[in-house]
Amino acid sequence: MSPVRRPDCLAGLCLAVALAWCAGCTKGNTLTSSEDNAAEAAAAQDVASRFAGYDDTLTVAKTAGYDYLDVVRRCLLRDEAAMGDLLQMTEKAPFDAASSEGHAYVLGYVLRDTGDRFFAACLAQETASVQKAVRDELLNDLGYGDTPITADEIRDLYPRTFPRPFGP
Repeated sequence: MSPVRRPDCLAGLCLAVALAWCAGCTKGNTLTSSEDNAAEAAAAQDVASRFAGYDDTLTVAKTAGYDYLDVVRRCLLRDEAAMGDLLQMTEKAPFDAASSEGHAYVLGYVLRDTGDRFFAACLAQETASVQKAVRDELLNDLGYGDTPITADEIRDLYPRTFPRPFGP
């Protein structure tokens, strides 16, 4: 069976390439300060437009003290501190059904965009309860229980995030 694919994979790839290019330019100091600020603004706008329909999730995160879009933008740039915020938010923010669904999708998007190795390394730094909460949300995003994807297929796709002892 082939892995579950979302129709937004191409859009996610385009965003990832654009953000990686912007990050590479910043690290190489090839942009002027104003160009650097413009690139940052463009990256922030890309994230804002990508998750525009997640008002419930954004509102709940804001009540918990998080600027959700900024956290996600920094996660996509592989900022470990932002990843810690995003992962901890899973347990700390009072997400209800609708906002939790949005957060699950964002976690899955960040996992697919940043890759299993980076995501799992950040997840390993969190408490056991945060790790469990994040994995449960990811299972919802991946369609476990709603589609014919199996736990073994999920482990094959993301072996570091869902190591063998872990079982849904």
